[in-house]
Amino acid sequence: MLSPFGKIARFQITASLNGQPLDLLKITESVRRAAQIRFKFDFDGIHLSTTGQMRLDFFKPGANAQAEDKTFYRTFLESDNGEGFVTQLLSDPKLLKWSLKRAKAPWLLEFRFATNLVDVAPEVDDKRRPVSPGPFKGEVDSVDAEFDSINGQGVFANATDLKRYVQSLAGIRVYRDGFGIRVDEDWLNLRSAWTSGRSWYSLRPDNTIGYVSLSARENAGLEEKTDREGFRRTPEYQNFYRLLSSFVGSSGKLLNDLGRRKAAYIKAGRKERAQVPTSLSPEELASELASELAAAGGFERSLVKATAAVSGVVEDTRVRLGASRLDQHELSEALDSVETKITEALAAVIGVRSYLGRIGESAERMRLLRVEIVDLRQQLEQLYEMVGLGLTAEALSHEILQVTDQLAHRTSRIATLSRSRVQPDAQLLEFTAYVETSLSALRKQMAHLAPSLRYVRERRETIDLSSYLSTLAEYHNERLGHSGIAVQVTWRSKPFAVNVNQGKLTQIFDNLVLNSEYWLTEDARLGGSPDAAILIEGDRPVICYSDSGPGIDPAVEASLFDPFVTMKGRGGRGLGLFIVKQFMEAEGCTISLDSDRNSRGRLFRFRLDLSGMLSVDD
Repeated sequence: MLSPFGKIARFQITASLNGQPLDLLKITESVRRAAQIRFKFDFDGIHLSTTGQMRLDFFKPGANAQAEDKTFYRTFLESDNGEGFVTQLLSDPKLLKWSLKRAKAPWLLEFRFATNLVDVAPEVDDKRRPVSPGPFKGEVDSVDAEFDSINGQGVFANATDLKRYVQSLAGIRVYRDGFGIRVDEDWLNLRSAWTSGRSWYSLRPDNTIGYVSLSARENAGLEEKTDREGFRRTPEYQNFYRLLSSFVGSSGKLLNDLGRRKAAYIKAGRKERAQVPTSLSPEELASELASELAAAGGFERSLVKATAAVSGVVEDTRVRLGASRLDQHELSEALDSVETKITEALAAVIGVRSYLGRIGESAERMRLLRVEIVDLRQQLEQLYEMVGLGLTAEALSHEILQVTDQLAHRTSRIATLSRSRVQPDAQLLEFTAYVETSLSALRKQMAHLAPSLRYVRERRETIDLSSYLSTLAEYHNERLGHSGIAVQVTWRSKPFAVNVNQGKLTQIFDNLVLNSEYWLTEDARLGGSPDAAILIEGDRPVICYSDSGPGIDPAVEASLFDPFVTMKGRGGRGLGLFIVKQFMEAEGCTISLDSDRNSRGRLFRFRLDLSGMLSVDD
C-alpha cells in the first residue's frame, strides 16, 4: 500500500515486531542502476513523452541459450562493447522514429518516443476534445537476475535472492501521493505482449519493476473505487489506460526492432566470416551448398581409384620380390612405380582435405541457412493472422449472402401480403421498406467484397478503368461521406482497359484508400485541413494516387513497401502497401513513390504503372 520507490515517497515509515525493527521492502537505487533497460515517461496533459536507456546486456543470451548463440554474442557484440552494432543502428533510416543516440557508460543506447493524447484517446468531452486524465509521470525498469553487476555490488548473496526480490515487486504499480492503488497484477497485459511471437523482445512481466505517480490535485478525474481496489471506469481513466497501453506497445515495438536488428547484425557478421555475400538469397545459398555437397561423389571416386592403384603396385612388388632376387635396376623401377602411385594418392588426399575444408565452411553456411529459415517462419507467423482473417471474411460473406437472400425473399412476401389487405399496416410497410433498403445497401457492400473471394479469385476479365474507378469512387464516397473525405477521379488521357482479376484490382485500390482514410482522419483530429480528399488521376498506362493528408514520414520513405513497416502505432500491421506491391509485381506492374513533395515537404503521390495489365484490345 506504500510506495517502495524513494522518488515518490512523501514520508518515512518504520515498523517493529516484538521490539525488533522490520525491514520494509524498498527498491534500492543499487538495484535500479543495474537495470538492463530504463524507461521514464511524463504526461503533460497532451503529450506522453518517453525517454530511456539500454545496456548491451539486454541482448545477451540467457543462461539456457544455445552455446553457439553465446559465442556469437561474445564474438560480434561483446568484443567491441557493441560499438559496431550501435554504428549500424544509428545509420538505419527505419529506426529514426526512436531518436537513438549513443549513451554514456555504462549504458549503450538512449532513445526517445512520444504519443499524443489525440492519437489514442477516443473519450471526448462535449466539445469533441479528448478528455485528459491530468499530468502524471512514471518509471519502468527491466531487471535481469542473471545480470552480473547486481551481485557485484554486494546487495544480494546470490541470484536466487535477487530473483525473489524482483518478483515480489514485479509489475507497474500505481501510487497517488505515495499511497498505492491496487490494480490487477498484470493490468497492462505485459504477459500477453511478451508471449506473442512478434513481441518476444517486449518487457518481461516477471522482470519489470515500475510505477505511475499520480496526485490528488492533478488527477482528480481518476476516481478510485471506495475500497481502493482499482479505478472507476470514467472517461479520464479510459484515456489514462490507453496512454499507458500505448507506452507498453511502443516500448515493445522499440525492443522488437532492436532485437531484430541484433539478429540481423550477427547474421551479417557470420556471413562475412563464412565469406557469404550479404546479398545472397536463401535460395542461392541453398544452391551453392547443394553444388558443394554434390562434389563429394567425385572425390570419393578419386580416393577409391588412388587406393586401388597403390594397393595393386604394392602387391605386384611383393610378388616380384618373393619370386626372384631383383637386381639393383629392377628394384629401382619397382620403387619408382610405388612412389608414383603414392604421389597420385597424396594428390587425391590433398584434394579431399581441401574439400573437407570447404565442407567446414559449408557447415557455417548451413547454420546461416537455418537462421534465414527461422526468420522467414517468424514473418509467416505474422501473415497467418491476416490469412485467418481473410478465411473468416470469406466464410462470413458466403453466409451473409445466403441470409440476405432469404431475408429479402421473406420481407418481400410479408410486404405483398400486407399491401393486399383491406387496411394495410402502415408501420409494418414502413418497417419492410426499411429492411429492403438496408438489404440493398448490404448487398452493395458484399458486391464490392465478392470479387476478391476464393470462388471467383482466379477469374480474369477485361475491365474498363473509367467505369471501374467511377464505381470505386462512388462506393467509397458513400462510405466516407460522414468523415468529410471525398474521392475524385480525373483523366489526363483517354481512359484505358486492363485485363486482370477484379478482386485483385479491388484489393490494390482498397489498401490505398484505407491507408489514406487512416491518415486523413488523424490529420483532421490534429487540426489539419477540413477539406480531405483522395485524388486518382489516369494517364495511360499510369494511375497516380494521392491524398491531401500529411504525406509519407521521411523515416519510412526508403522502406515503405517492405513488410511490417508502419507509422500507425499500436494496431498497425505494416502489410497493406507490401501486399499492393506483391499484387502489382505478380501482374508485371510496379508501384512507386513520385518524386514530387507536398506543402509539408513530404512525398505523397503513388505511381501505379499498369503496363503489365493492359488489355490487348485496348
